Amino acid sequence: MCKEERQQATSTELTGGTGFTYEDTVVAYYLAALLREERAAGLSGVVKTVAVQQAGHGRPMDDIIIELDDDGSQRRLNLQVKRTIQISAATTNNDFRDVLSRSVATRATDDFNVDLDAYGFVAENVASGRFRALNRLIDWAKSSPSGEDFSRRFAPGGAAAAAERSLRNELAPLIGAQSADDERRFYTQFVALNLNGLTEGGILRTEVINRLQELVAVNENGHDLLLFDRLCRTARDAAGTARKWTRPTLLAELRGAMRLKVAPNYRSDIDLLRSFSIDGLEDVSEEIVGFRVERPLLEKSIRDRLAECRLVNLSGLPGCGKSAMLKRIASVDATNGPILFLKSDRLAGGSWLTFAATLGLQHRMVLDLLAEIGSTGTPILFIDSIDRVRPDQKGIITDILRAIEDNEQLANWKVLASSRDQGLEAYRAWFPASFYRGTGIGDVPIDGFSDEEAEVLAKEKPTLRRLLFGPKGVSEIARRPFFAAVLAGSFPDDSATPQTEVDLISAW
Repeated sequence: MCKEERQQATSTELTGGTGFTYEDTVVAYYLAALLREERAAGLSGVVKTVAVQQAGHGRPMDDIIIELDDDGSQRRLNLQVKRTIQISAATTNNDFRDVLSRSVATRATDDFNVDLDAYGFVAENVASGRFRALNRLIDWAKSSPSGEDFSRRFAPGGAAAAAERSLRNELAPLIGAQSADDERRFYTQFVALNLNGLTEGGILRTEVINRLQELVAVNENGHDLLLFDRLCRTARDAAGTARKWTRPTLLAELRGAMRLKVAPNYRSDIDLLRSFSIDGLEDVSEEIVGFRVERPLLEKSIRDRLAECRLVNLSGLPGCGKSAMLKRIASVDATNGPILFLKSDRLAGGSWLTFAATLGLQHRMVLDLLAEIGSTGTPILFIDSIDRVRPDQKGIITDILRAIEDNEQLANWKVLASSRDQGLEAYRAWFPASFYRGTGIGDVPIDGFSDEEAEVLAKEKPTLRRLLFGPKGVSEIARRPFFAAVLAGSFPDDSATPQTEVDLISAW
């Protein structure tokens, strides 16, 4: 997109465009790499952010700016996008002269890293001869240890042909080089990309769609095609707002458009978290001698509170089934994708980073992992027995809560926890106010079995009937799922019906 230099940054509302353009498809190409957390054309490294129309943020080359991680080194690729470009220094060739001018200005910015960053252009249509000659200049500059060595290639008997000599001389006045070393360094960091095939049915576009297909959970009715189109639309809509995407923000924008699968780079980490969560769920018993009492009304009450509140607490007396109901909700959600279930007695370490290291996670930033779980599974943090988390392990949970609070892209995350009946005031010491401001803390009291639930259990386990429907002091205890499981089989049919809590304790 060609824009004249101005003293003030051009309004991004005027430079955005209104339809799918070549620039939209190029941005979508880099967004696809960001979504898959992989490499892309132009500069080595894994794509970590993509930004567009950044002139108002001090970026001379403002069409697309990509930040990459190259084995721990942070790099930045600054690109101008041109559907068609002519490589020449002709005074009428505003597009290419604009690219060179912006390249010189980018190189002069305070935060430009001369060892890692790059600038240049990406075009769909470019004359092959001049494009080949320009890339030879770039390749020779990169392979030359000094400006003298670079210049030697253009001397009589050197490797340069007439096309390269002519282009070098033609561009020399425009790149601001004061010496052969300056010239070599300019070309070392210059990138010339010919990305064609992004049009409908094009080779490159098909390749990107094939990669996106791996991320679509249910590829029906061409959802892989729709995902690429969605990225193009995302690029178009963002051009007027100088948008910058990280992977979590991109996932948040795609939320609701279509269901995604875990990205290949995150698969092993999400599998580890899934295994940890499932192991915690299996520690929780919800059966009484092999029989589970369904509690649909209670389950609906929990779901209703989750719809209303960001923080929901399951409270009740010991043995009343808090953990069992938490497990039931989490188990249902786990059938739809990954979840994060933390059990108080399975935590290790004093912070999320130490906990992640203990699990052997490769991605240890909690933001990245929550964004992945939230886009492919259920954005609920399940915490069993939060009141029994050791003080030295509290940091694991507070690190997660802080990430949720601080990052808008995690705004869809909620918390469902269980705790002994000790009031909700203790939660205010755990949770930032943002979790309950406005809606409050959603408390769902978990009591023993109702008459209807107790009748279902009595029909399945007849020996429990006289306990479930016995004296009040006995039935109140026997109707708690944990104690019903303990007491089952403790009272043969010919034994006396216990009359007091003391009788139950003695039998136990």
